[in-house]
Amino acid sequence: MNASGTGPLTNSVRPRIREIDYVKAFCILAMVIEHCYGTFYASFCDYSIDVAEPAIFTILNLCNILIGPSAFMFCMGFTVSVGKEHHANACMTRGVSLFFMGLLLNYVRGTFARNVFFFSQDADLLCRQMIDVLGGDILLFAGLGFMLLGLLKKIKLNAWGIFIAAILLSAIGTLLRYTDTGEPVSNGILGLFVGANSESYFPLFNWFIFIAAGNLFSFYYVKIKDIKKFYAIALPVSAVLGAVYLILAYNCVGPFQTMGEEEAFSYWLNPCDSIGCLLCIFTFVGVMWLLTELTAKLHISRDPLLYIAKNLSVIYIMQDLLIFWFDIWMIQGLGLIQSACSPLVVCCCGMILLLASVGLTELYKKYWRTAVQGFLKKRAVLFAVCVTVIIAFCCTLAVTHGVKEIPNFTNGYDVEDMGYISYGSGAEE
Repeated sequence: MNASGTGPLTNSVRPRIREIDYVKAFCILAMVIEHCYGTFYASFCDYSIDVAEPAIFTILNLCNILIGPSAFMFCMGFTVSVGKEHHANACMTRGVSLFFMGLLLNYVRGTFARNVFFFSQDADLLCRQMIDVLGGDILLFAGLGFMLLGLLKKIKLNAWGIFIAAILLSAIGTLLRYTDTGEPVSNGILGLFVGANSESYFPLFNWFIFIAAGNLFSFYYVKIKDIKKFYAIALPVSAVLGAVYLILAYNCVGPFQTMGEEEAFSYWLNPCDSIGCLLCIFTFVGVMWLLTELTAKLHISRDPLLYIAKNLSVIYIMQDLLIFWFDIWMIQGLGLIQSACSPLVVCCCGMILLLASVGLTELYKKYWRTAVQGFLKKRAVLFAVCVTVIIAFCCTLAVTHGVKEIPNFTNGYDVEDMGYISYGSGAEE
């Protein structure tokens, strides 16, 4: 049997693989928790989260590395390989679409929201903050990742060739960490590819290895005839090796640095950390397979995890917008709500925002999806041009109003009183 328990997959029959869907669903849950803590808790408390709440810091690190972006990207590579649009041109087309959608999301969730206060706050400061349209969001990485995957498929590299190329890129990305051109716009653009002096959260060179690994894993996974026998061996082995990696990373032994105090290393992973994360992801997939076995026995008619997986992109965008807008308008801008310094309160906020995201997703599917998809399909070039103009305009305003450096995790978000501009509407008090 294959991963879904129905026999080997073929090109004509590609059912959903439930354990991968479950991984994607939990990734979204982890991202909501991490975003809420980063927005409503760690950024505004009077103490450092890693000092005051070491257990929470460890959980967030796991959300940030294991059950968040890395597993999410792994699933990208997996699903594109077993999906209908797995050919080179389809990968590249999808990548371009995601890239420009990511740029638009950067603008709408930050710059657009803050412009509500254009006449009541420092206009020069708001213009300088527009540089965050170049922030390295996961959608931008996904777009670049799919474009690169399509390009490598175009030159006829097989799954192993793509994975080896990804390891080389990871090594190059490690060597180029802390790149600084001395100019914010070029740093912002470079930060999409390598770890630069910008909001370079998911640089392509360091994170493409997860897409490549998912692509390689799916090549073999769909050919497994006895999935139970496979996991009887693979799950214990990956769990032990993954646990060893986490212990080494937590104690910063040798090249394993992801869970250390230097935040940059959790975003600009080296090849050794990436391989360690992959061991944890294999364990994650195995645990999710066990969960699918349990839910199958319970005969759940409406599985919320499958719902999240099937509506992943829209839910991700909705929760991102809600978290940013809630912070910019209600906390930073109008001051109507105080930032939470209780982990439990933050977690509850995250769950409420996730439910709101699901509600907005249903409204989108019912009233707007057909129109939006129709427009993007017929006016793709116009959409890309408009987004490019908006981003260029924002960058121009930022530069002409004196931005010298992009606030990011390497400089403590302390640049020209700009504060944590991705989440705040102005300088921190």
